[in-house]
Parts: sequence; structure tokens; C-alpha cells
Amino acid sequence: MTTVMTHQDDGGDLSVFAGADQILFACNKGHYWILEAAVHEVKHREDSPAPDMEVESMVDNFGPDLIGALGM
Repeated sequence: MTTVMTHQDDGGDLSVFAGADQILFACNKGHYWILEAAVHEVKHREDSPAPDMEVESMVDNFGPDLIGALGM
């Protein structure tokens, strides 16, 4: 799955970088945004291949494409 993102203010292409506890969105026209973040890991229940309740809640918020993005 490839997602193309565009900065609506200037039509620039956006790239996303993640490291440590920050996420950086960079626009090829010179703009950038840094967000503070917390790292989480998807954990499956031992008795079921289904994702945990936290992932189910995130799918409710972000949509079903999240499952593929997480490699599930």
C-alpha cells in the first residue's frame, strides 16, 4: 500500500519519518512538522489471531486500512 500525501497549502509532496519519540512530516517545499509520540506494539492474544482491543479501537478511529498498514 502506497499513500501519497500533499501539503494543501503549496501542493508539495509530504514524507513521514519516525524516530525515537518523534514523528516528522517534511514537505519538499521547505515546511515541516514535528509531533511528539509514544511507541506501541501490536500484540495478539495467545488464544486468538485477532488483534487486541486497542487495535480494534484504532480501526474505529482511523479506518480499516490501518490493518494492512500494521502488517496484519
